[in-house]
Amino acid sequence: MVRLVSLPAAIATLLYAAVTASAAQTSDDGQFNISSPNNGGIFVAGQILPLTYSMDDATSSSFGLNIYLTSSTVANATTTAIAAPADVSKDASSALTEDGKTIYQHIINYALPASTAAGSYSVIFEATNTNVNTTIPVTIRAAAAASSSSSSLASSSATGSSSSSPSSSSDNNGSSAGHLAVSAGFLGAVIASVAAVF
Repeated sequence: MVRLVSLPAAIATLLYAAVTASAAQTSDDGQFNISSPNNGGIFVAGQILPLTYSMDDATSSSFGLNIYLTSSTVANATTTAIAAPADVSKDASSALTEDGKTIYQHIINYALPASTAAGSYSVIFEATNTNVNTTIPVTIRAAAAASSSSSSLASSSATGSSSSSPSSSSDNNGSSAGHLAVSAGFLGAVIASVAAVF
């Protein structure tokens, strides 16, 4: 027997899961934290790939960061610089208080090109002062086919450009088990699908 759930209950459950499953991952060199994307996150070409990272006052003043998107499994995929260099400023505009401690959080909403091939990718956070990479594996799905009844999300974000590859990387697979990434495009598709059933 199939049990139908009301639309508001389904939406509330999805939002709760998205909020509670997200937690920061410490970079491989311990200098900063990554809140998004999460290991194994699923994103959609033509939508936003959110990147959130933070550091505290203990982070070295020589700290620098580059962020890349790359794939070794997708044919003809090139390494794209999402932010090289990324903003690592420690000023009032990025300051937050977390557990009584000041952190400096930065957010990049990278617009994945609609032409991005579906497959497995890695978001590489390269600490330039230590040459240590923190690799976050993600999956990118093909862009949704346009239909006359669908709506699109407005996107404003950085654009990537081809760049040289980051320095040697270390893999961080599985170090943040249980994390879940839900993109706005995915959540919108789920809500639309549930609404279509009712």
